[in-house]
Amino acid sequence: MNVDVIVDRSAHHLSRRSFWWHFAEMVVVMLLSMAVFGAAVSGVFAILGHGNLLHFAALRGFLMSVYMVVGMGLWMRHRQHGWTSVIEMGGAMIVPYALLVGPFAAGVLAKGTFLSAMHVLMLPCMYVAMIHRREEYGQDHSGHGQQAHAGRSRRIFARFNRSVANPVTRRFAGWVPPFAVVRHRGRVSGRGYATPVWAFATRDGLVFALLYGQVSDWAKNVLAADGASVMRHGKAAGYELPRLLGAADGLRLVPAILRPPLRLFGVHDFLSVSASPPSTTSQ
Repeated sequence: MNVDVIVDRSAHHLSRRSFWWHFAEMVVVMLLSMAVFGAAVSGVFAILGHGNLLHFAALRGFLMSVYMVVGMGLWMRHRQHGWTSVIEMGGAMIVPYALLVGPFAAGVLAKGTFLSAMHVLMLPCMYVAMIHRREEYGQDHSGHGQQAHAGRSRRIFARFNRSVANPVTRRFAGWVPPFAVVRHRGRVSGRGYATPVWAFATRDGLVFALLYGQVSDWAKNVLAADGASVMRHGKAAGYELPRLLGAADGLRLVPAILRPPLRLFGVHDFLSVSASPPSTTSQ
């Protein structure tokens, strides 16, 4: 009898801990999605000459909601949640905007209050969606066949990036940090490529997070050529001595604020490069 009580309490504690871990993950994903997609869309608007449109709070609020819904949906599918749960969570995250945009348009809410309240209300809305499926969110990720699914998710993301995201991001990535464009050549074909990436400055060069691991074609090309040209802040510069790094060494070179999200997304591989001497800098 006593054993049964102990087991039940332990299971309850694990379920509650998993639930709140899910919630914490989703808050991080929400913030990261807003930062990443926000930077990308702002860059596109700026290139098109319509950056002033983002000063309209109603549009900004809508776009922020979309960024977070898309990012959350991708993350939930990565974690093997069903489409029903993904749609429910997306709907819950749109509710704050739907509730507040009317009062804002009517002049009842100021711009700052509207945007702040929208983000604050999103947390209880997410909580309600999770409580609705307490059993699902109370499960530990280790029981979800995560590793196999993560591989499939990364391949899907890679195909999506090559065909959809990269052509758009490439237009502004060389000018809007932390984005950059790596120019490299195919190991066999010799064909030139320009791949948008996230690049972070180090003491003597740059470090890149390999979202798809060491199998990334662009990383293999850079390693084979022993260097590449990278466009950052509107300027191209040559880099050499590429070196693969593990999670421990790579994360230390990334800004501290981005380390938890990278861990959360299971990024374990990094590529570091050193700046080429001025006389050999790629043009």
